Order: sequence, then C-alpha cells, then structure tokens
Amino acid sequence: MKNSLIFSFVLILLSGCAENQESSEVEKSQEQSSTVETIEKPLDDILLQDGIPILVEYTKLLEEFEQGKEDAPKTLVDLAFGAANTAQKLAIDMLPVEEGWQVKAGKRFHEDLCEEVNVISNDKRLKNARRVLEKLSKANQLDDDFSLYLIKEKDINAFASVGGYLYLTTGMIKSLQSDDELAWVLGHEIAHQTCGHCDHKAKTLHVAGGFGDIVVTGANAGLMISAPFGQGDEYEADAKGSDYAEKAGYDPDAGIKVLRRFMENEGDSNALDKMLRSHPFSEERITRLEK
Repeated sequence: MKNSLIFSFVLILLSGCAENQESSEVEKSQEQSSTVETIEKPLDDILLQDGIPILVEYTKLLEEFEQGKEDAPKTLVDLAFGAANTAQKLAIDMLPVEEGWQVKAGKRFHEDLCEEVNVISNDKRLKNARRVLEKLSKANQLDDDFSLYLIKEKDINAFASVGGYLYLTTGMIKSLQSDDELAWVLGHEIAHQTCGHCDHKAKTLHVAGGFGDIVVTGANAGLMISAPFGQGDEYEADAKGSDYAEKAGYDPDAGIKVLRRFMENEGDSNALDKMLRSHPFSEERITRLEK
C-alpha cells in the first residue's frame, strides 16, 4: 500500500515538474544574472526532481531494514528474514569507498547549500548555539570536529550531513524555549554523526542510486535533506541526545517538551515528507524517551 502511494505521488510530482520546467529555467537565468547576495529561497525549494527515483528506492531499502528491527521473531521464517535484512544493512555499512569521502562530501554539501539558501555564519543566536555545542562536545569528550550553521528559514528544522556539519533553521531557534531544549536538539543531530547514521544514509542513497561517486551522493543537498533516517536511527539519536545533554549539565527531559510541540505541528508536514517518511512520529518518540 505504501509503495503504491509513493509511486502515485511521484507521478504527480513529476507532472508538476514538467509544467513548471519553463518557469524554473527563467528563474534560474534571473538568479544567475542577479548580484544580490542574500538568498531567501526556502529549504523546500531544494528538493528533488531527478532525485525522486533514488528516494523511492532508498525508501524501499529503509522499509526492508526496519522489518528486520521488529520485535523478536516468532518463526524460523521471520528469523531468517530478519537476519537477511541485518546482513544487507551490514553490507551497505561495509561498502568499499574512498578514504576521507565524508570530509569531501560534507564540504561540497555545505558549499552547494550556501548557493541555495541563506546560510548565516555570524549571528548572536548562532553564537549562543555554538557555545552550547562546545559545552556538549567537551562534556562528552567528543573528538569529532563539528561545524554549526544557521539557515534563514521560518520552517522548524534541524539536520546534519556527513563531515560534521550541523544546521539549525531560524524557525527552529525561535521555537526553542531554553538552552536545555537547544542542547537536546543539538545532541540529537550530533548523535546522527557519532552513531554513523549520516554515513549510512549516504551509503544507502549511494546504493539506491545505482552506485557512482559516493562523494557526489553525500553532497547532494536535495537527497541528504529529504531522505529520512530510519526509525531505529531516530530512537537512538533521541536517547543519545538526552545523554549528551545530561552529561553537559542540561535537562535530559527537555527533548520531551520539544517533541510535544513538534507533535502539535506534525499535521503541517509537507506531503513528500509524509509519503517517504520511515522515521516514527513524535508521539512514538516521546513514549520511548519517557521510559
């Protein structure tokens, strides 16, 4: 059922892309001739077109992985199926790729993103967020070199890319009510890095797209932002984010408050996110954090 809905939605999107192709070419020409440095382009405008088939294949792979993470199998068939999914995931994790690809992909991702949206590098809100990030890193003895940036965007969002790049939207900053909540959000995104979720996402997209250059895949802003993490990754990042926050002296339960506010706005998610999402809704994440 889910796959048929996805394909129906893809067809709608592709037809919409065809209708708007002429206007987008005009807009692109205007952008190239413009000398204005401030970009007001929303994150939603970065999405997809050529990446839609890759995202569909990626979603299929995530579904297979998630089936292998269900509760204890009751039959030998279930056990074999779960083992096959685990083996498939391990194979992707161990995919032979060039050494240091994360650094190259992360740098290209950031450069491309800066051309698409208004990335703020000097702002008092960003300075405070970087202070909280530094406190989290030191308290948890994290050796990773993280780079944090703010995106001028009203939508509430936060995401991470390979290479240690972290991003918050101004909408996210505005929605947070304390440094405790900020610490949990940053801890969650840090965990996607330290637990290898960003690397695994890039490799899975790499496989879904028919291989090619892993650096190019990891630097594809549309794919990396649009493709969801799996349920297991989200649960792990939630819990790890709480641990990181607590060790740095912040309230570990702040994440529950954040997710409750997310839950109020969940119905407003864009259609593509709803169709392709594999990660759990906020209510399920709250239940896990409260245990």
